[in-house]
Amino acid sequence: MPERKKLAELEMLKQEREIQSRMFEQEPVRAIFTFLDCYNSKEDQVYEIPKHVTDFLAERFQSFVNEDYKSLDETFGNRTATQRNRIINEGRNFSIVFDIQVAMGEAKKMKKSNRGKETPFEWATENVAEKYNMSVETIRDIYKKSK
Repeated sequence: MPERKKLAELEMLKQEREIQSRMFEQEPVRAIFTFLDCYNSKEDQVYEIPKHVTDFLAERFQSFVNEDYKSLDETFGNRTATQRNRIINEGRNFSIVFDIQVAMGEAKKMKKSNRGKETPFEWATENVAEKYNMSVETIRDIYKKSK
């Protein structure tokens, strides 16, 4: 039984590497984020850097050094700032959706008299909008797009 579990875990890791490798090809800047995820805010390495990440980055940097690309921006798929912003927004949106779900759970446990006339979703989106200093409409749109 433990062997089956270990084989299943290895297969999942292999699939994760394959998915990440495809994502790196589409948005090469994502490899930099994956690399940096292995470090904490004090710049100490806290996780082993996956080999497929270092291989991808090494290949890109080697191509740059070999003058296969004219710039680092080109090496990482052009429009690196756009790629970076999209990845950052994905992370923020994930946090927003998670916070809405947590807040809806809290709202459902509340007495209606404490929550007012708002539905749990309305209560949650208002609280999350305040937390992120965003409009309720924007928070709702982010949540709806996640579904």
